[in-house]
Formats: sequence, C-alpha cells, structure tokens
Amino acid sequence: MWFMGNMYDRAELAGAFGDLGTLIPFVVAYITINGMDPLSVLFGFGAVKIMSGMYYRTPFPVQPMKAIGAAAIAGRSSPEMIWGAVIFTGIFWLVAGLTGTVSWITKLAA
Repeated sequence: MWFMGNMYDRAELAGAFGDLGTLIPFVVAYITINGMDPLSVLFGFGAVKIMSGMYYRTPFPVQPMKAIGAAAIAGRSSPEMIWGAVIFTGIFWLVAGLTGTVSWITKLAA
C-alpha cells in the first residue's frame, strides 16, 4: 500500500516494532523514576516519529535519545530538565541540518 509517497508492506509493519526493545525501558523509567506524565511521553515520541518518518520517508530511530535518557534516569532528573534537554537537542540538530553543519561534521568524521 502506498501513502503520501511511502510504501507500507509487511516489512514496514515488522520494522515499526524494531525500536520497542530500546523505547520501552526508557519510557517505563521516565514514568516511574522521573515521574513524567505517561500521555506526554508516549504522545511526544509517537508524534515526532510519525512526522519525521513522513517528512524524510524513512523511519526515525530512538537511538539518538539514548544519551539523554541514560543521564536523566541515572541522575533522576526532573521532567522539566528532561524536556529542556530534548528541546535543546532537537533545536541543535535542526539548525545543524539547515546550515549544513551536519555535512561538515560528517566529512571530519569520515
């Protein structure tokens, strides 16, 4: 099935569950250890994954948020601190992508 220029088949359906092993422990920890609202966490993850997947026409992995998650859980950060880190990280990567900084960093790392 095609939708908005993306192909959806059994492989896509199977791949949609690929990040659950990474996502579930972080979500459970955010909710139980850091006291975050479950609706906010799940809606935020879902909305960002759907929007970025539709825009880039590729799945968006959870892995970039592992560092924030590990630090937040280990340090028992407040929900406000976690959201601040997430917003800052998102803005940083958006600006880096729009200005071409990501391409420059890729050339340095290669």
